[in-house]
Amino acid sequence: NGSGWVVNGSSITVPTTRAPRWIELAPNPLAASNEIAMILADRNDDVYGMYWNSSTSTWQGEAGLGNWSGGGNQVSTSTRKAIDVAYEQNSGEALFMWGRDQDDDQYFRTLSSGAWGTRTIESIATMGGRAEWVRLAPRSNSDQIMYVVQDDGQDLNSMLWNGSSFGNKVSHDPATEVRNDRNFDVVFETYGPNKHLAWLVWGDGWTLSRKQWNSSTSSWGGTTTLDCDTLAVTLAR
Repeated sequence: NGSGWVVNGSSITVPTTRAPRWIELAPNPLAASNEIAMILADRNDDVYGMYWNSSTSTWQGEAGLGNWSGGGNQVSTSTRKAIDVAYEQNSGEALFMWGRDQDDDQYFRTLSSGAWGTRTIESIATMGGRAEWVRLAPRSNSDQIMYVVQDDGQDLNSMLWNGSSFGNKVSHDPATEVRNDRNFDVVFETYGPNKHLAWLVWGDGWTLSRKQWNSSTSSWGGTTTLDCDTLAVTLAR
């Protein structure tokens, strides 16, 4: 509450069958909204999304349906974080992403004003395995969201959500430092003149690699490195 912790012991009922292993939350950026989106993956590789409806003070999922991985389409792994959720910063629409277990693709769904989009498959041709670590980074004052994924072959790839579809699919590294930790991160800058710029940083052998995305030119810059044997990376803006 600004000075101490207030503990709320209420629970959330979800249609997945085993204990949750990964949970991600994201706040709706619109000034008039108290909505919070949640995605989770359980130890049975099931995945599900919900949102906090402040007007009813309840967590709401998709009415009448079970978990999102029905029909044997579980998340690609539950031992590593292959899920994420983020909001478009202009529209207030949420984007849910998770790796697909059946092949090297990923799933996504959207949420807008309580309405769920359909579960949709998105592929990246240069991915060489199942998604293991995924990351969404929203751009300020925009509906763009950068998606970065590392697969079980340690390939590092990205693609850009423009508010309705994915494009700008790029392979950054065919063999990052490790599989066991998320040794990469991506974030957009928030300083006014630089809001179109994002940084991707990752471990690469004995170096720490980095490159910059420019939304004005729809392109990535060159890669620069530092001498650093890197196992885990976290960026904060």
